[in-house]
Amino acid sequence: MFFRKISKQLKDQDWTAIWIDFVIVVVGVYLGIQVDNWNDARADRDRARVFAERLQSDLQTDIDRAGVRIAFNEDVLRYGRKALVWLETEPREGGEWSVLLALFQASQVAPYRQVNATFEEMRSAGELSLLRDPLLRGSLSEYYLVATGSQSDYILRLIPEYRQTIRSLVPSEITRHIWDACHDEFNYDDQKLIECDAPVGEAEVQGVLSRIGTAPELLPQLRFWMSNLKTANEMLELNTAAAQGLIDELEAKGPR
Repeated sequence: MFFRKISKQLKDQDWTAIWIDFVIVVVGVYLGIQVDNWNDARADRDRARVFAERLQSDLQTDIDRAGVRIAFNEDVLRYGRKALVWLETEPREGGEWSVLLALFQASQVAPYRQVNATFEEMRSAGELSLLRDPLLRGSLSEYYLVATGSQSDYILRLIPEYRQTIRSLVPSEITRHIWDACHDEFNYDDQKLIECDAPVGEAEVQGVLSRIGTAPELLPQLRFWMSNLKTANEMLELNTAAAQGLIDELEAKGPR
């Protein structure tokens, strides 16, 4: 119908009507494109808002997990300091259950798993640009790829040689008792070290400590592990501050 109308106008040389219809068509096409663009922009803002909320949730989980890991490491450090006092004292004589327990508990490790699913999803899909602030994108990339990424991966996930050495020197009966009575694991990320009584007599405890005292590699291994744990906690504290800063940035600069 539209083309028949144009054809008639051309035959009649009704140029005014032709221009009016032409303008209507152009404006209609333009408005249609604009509506599509507005819809796309609104969809991008909605996706960006969802991603920003998920990033904030991931970062808060990192903070919570880091807090649990820091507290656990402090317990291990406390046991480790007690073990070091005994190992560094010469001559190394006698000892009691609390020393043997400290030597074992100083070998404990806890996992630290960064939550990076949202960031990796955005990066792999090429949707980091939905967060329009380039400084915010840079801060997120630094946090995920450097702060808790490759540079700290070794420190935070190290399984120390001390762990293997001390556990090879503690009889299995005592090891089982420590796991049953001196350790509690609420879930994969939350463990507790507990004071407990000895499962064997004083003479047997002193016999185990005597064998441990003859292992020359134990002291340097424990010194290294204690230093590593201190560094790990410093990293976790820095990462916690960085994660909180990113939460604040996402709140202030994120999509609305």
